[in-house]
Amino acid sequence: MKKLIRLELLFTIFLLTINCAWSFEIQWPGEQGFFIREELLYNRATKEGHKEGLFVFGQSKEIINGIEYYDCSFTTATSNVHFYFSLNSENQKVLLKKLNTGEGEINIKPFTSFLEYPLVESKSWNEKGIEIIGTNLEVPDLGLLPVLTVRNVKAETTIFLSSVSVPAGSFEALLIESRYVGDIMNVPMILIQRTWLDRRNIFLKMIFELKFFSKTISIFDMEFISFPATEVNLKQKSLLWAFLKK
Repeated sequence: MKKLIRLELLFTIFLLTINCAWSFEIQWPGEQGFFIREELLYNRATKEGHKEGLFVFGQSKEIINGIEYYDCSFTTATSNVHFYFSLNSENQKVLLKKLNTGEGEINIKPFTSFLEYPLVESKSWNEKGIEIIGTNLEVPDLGLLPVLTVRNVKAETTIFLSSVSVPAGSFEALLIESRYVGDIMNVPMILIQRTWLDRRNIFLKMIFELKFFSKTISIFDMEFISFPATEVNLKQKSLLWAFLKK
């Protein structure tokens, strides 16, 4: 009997150890934690297949409605995609204003709370009263929609523990999933945004898709490949952040 109890206790400790090793939290890293102006290599899924490109967070800045946004670009040989993120250090949030794929654009008014630090499993937040304006969106079987406006959108974001495989390898990650729900003349519309982050606050994978008229529109899909020549500098920064958090 004592041996059985001892085995059960050891098994419980083993499970707790695995869970503690697997769970993690990403604290607000400051501006340096978003690798400002660093070039990172990614794959983007397109109609013509996967294309490699460089993602740069904040190569330039733009003021929109009085708020400073970083113009974050993803560039391939044939296309240019832009995300507009604002870093709110006071509230430890990343705000998303719009996504421009070159072919089409998703504009969010006034903006949405893309990330709210610290990031940890099961954390969630809600927003309402958002307006989403889509421009030049290609809908399967329906063709090109010049303008698509959805008002009074409700948003819900939830964080999950996840594992993800990308060209750079397999990683433990936090999956941040946001769902923006609205309707146009009683036709449901859902914008889904999924972002996988590793312990270093690196975007491992990002997906944006729109569900409308029972169709799924892939707006953007990118996967992390590697650091270019600046990898040593990035590793040094990661070690510095780990030291400062002690």
